[in-house]
Amino acid sequence: MADVVSVDNVDPAHTTVPVPRSAPQAPEAFNAAAHLTAARVEAGDGHRTAVRFPGGSLTYAALTDRVRLVAGALRRAGVRPEQRVLLVMPDDVELFTAILATLWAGAVAVPCSTMLTGRELAVLVLDSRATT
Repeated sequence: MADVVSVDNVDPAHTTVPVPRSAPQAPEAFNAAAHLTAARVEAGDGHRTAVRFPGGSLTYAALTDRVRLVAGALRRAGVRPEQRVLLVMPDDVELFTAILATLWAGAVAVPCSTMLTGRELAVLVLDSRATT
């Protein structure tokens, strides 16, 4: 049975936590969109189905290509990391692609229904702080 440490039997001279000689490095930035698309291609799954939708499907390779294309367009349009991007689109594969592309670009996707009224959309824009 392990010894129990209590305040009564702790020597104050030995209460510091040892620090390793080489502190661990912070992990590289994690990109969820790249993890969900390009990482699957790199793992050899590019030919596998990534998403099915009415009228078709996309492989991981095709989805990755589309996401990269849209992310590049967002960057060229001036979208910056952490900027909120309002996506007013029907719920289909293009919206899915746009959400992943927004994440790939380092921005924050704010998808919303095309059924919102102007007043409801204004509230969403203000609340989300979307600028694009």
